[in-house]
Amino acid sequence: MSTQIIDGKLSLADQENTLNGMEQALSAKTVNYTGQPGGTQNQATLEDVPLADPLEPLYLQAVDVGGSTAALVAQYQQKGQSLAFQGTAYVSGTAKTVMGFR
Repeated sequence: MSTQIIDGKLSLADQENTLNGMEQALSAKTVNYTGQPGGTQNQATLEDVPLADPLEPLYLQAVDVGGSTAALVAQYQQKGQSLAFQGTAYVSGTAKTVMGFR
């Protein structure tokens, strides 16, 4: 496992692109994503995957902290994807509940 810092001032789309690029470069998948105290940095925890295993793209979604995530989870499940992680992280400098789906 390794950790990487992502700028929480970036938009959600930019963070998603950054994480997908890191995953491809490191042959790893993001298993945890949380904001760091005292700023707007996010920490991604990545778990190594075998080179032979296909790495599915990561899709990020965000809702206000304390907001309902059930509809988003159901929407992605209908697409055959599952929740990979959920946590509070910064998006465009604001704390949000961020979910990653594969």
